Amino acid sequence: MTEEQVRDLLARIVPEPPDSVTDPGPVVRAARRQRRIATTVVGAVAVLAVIGTVLGVQAVRDDDGPDYVDEPAQIADPYTTAPCPDLAAPWPDGAVTDLGAVTAVRHCTRPGEQGSPTILGPTDALVVGLDAFVASVRDVPDADPARCATVSMVPVNNRVLLELSDGRQITVGSGSCDDVEVEGRVIDGNSLVQVLLTSLREQRDAHDYSTTLPAPDVDWCGTHGGMSPAAPADEHLVAATWCGPNSPTKGGTVLDQGSLDRLDAAWRAAVPTDPDDLVECGDFAGGSGEHLLARTDRGDVVVLMDQGCDKLSFSPSTPDSGMGISTGTLSLDFAIDDLPAG
Repeated sequence: MTEEQVRDLLARIVPEPPDSVTDPGPVVRAARRQRRIATTVVGAVAVLAVIGTVLGVQAVRDDDGPDYVDEPAQIADPYTTAPCPDLAAPWPDGAVTDLGAVTAVRHCTRPGEQGSPTILGPTDALVVGLDAFVASVRDVPDADPARCATVSMVPVNNRVLLELSDGRQITVGSGSCDDVEVEGRVIDGNSLVQVLLTSLREQRDAHDYSTTLPAPDVDWCGTHGGMSPAAPADEHLVAATWCGPNSPTKGGTVLDQGSLDRLDAAWRAAVPTDPDDLVECGDFAGGSGEHLLARTDRGDVVVLMDQGCDKLSFSPSTPDSGMGISTGTLSLDFAIDDLPAG
């Protein structure tokens, strides 16, 4: 090749110099175009293979910007954000002076004091949709000061934790008789919990995430309940423990995989309970007191009570968790008597 031919070749493949040395964009874009032209078939196949394995691919950019795959917006890890205080640490109780400063909300559970029950809550924190959460809390009516004057509530040592934009954490009571001071007024703690559960349901519906946790501890049998936004149509059961009739002395047995699979199928097919069906089957309505503590793939613990007639019952924690029904329970076709002896 002659020197003239070399110069002609270089003139065709080397981009024109930029008008200003401070603007390298034309050079970069031209070089990128040349690289694309020079890409071999093998390289193209490799790029397509990589793109095809990216989770949540939406689109590949087709401009002169960086070559990368756009991915769906990610959210903070709901299971690690705004962690609950250590069990030995005191609750950072206080008033919530500015709901607009809240960046995450979590339900925190501690064992009940002096023999009172432990009420388990959801294990995921609210990390998105905070504006809707704040608006709903502001719509909660003021608490009636005399609402618990004539009732005796079982004490539960749980809190709702709110993490603020400056990193501080505040905890407030979660019971119906707990006064929660929010932006200069008082609401009851249970109303705040209901707003949290509804908000968590919306977060779960909008974002796909899960956790891996074992079956509920057999030592918990008969000493606790559970509340969560769990709904049969939206969560799977991934572990479960059988418990004796309302007594911790009966112990518990972790279900084998075959029984768990049947339980999950019954859970996913749950329907509103028809009391007439229970009467007609001849069993004592209300069941034996035996129950199952089941874990969902979101980390919830749901309590499934034996209601007789080879069925279990599940009571949703929020009005819209039970497939649109506002009251009552759901019925699962599953017989505890069919479980293998533990």
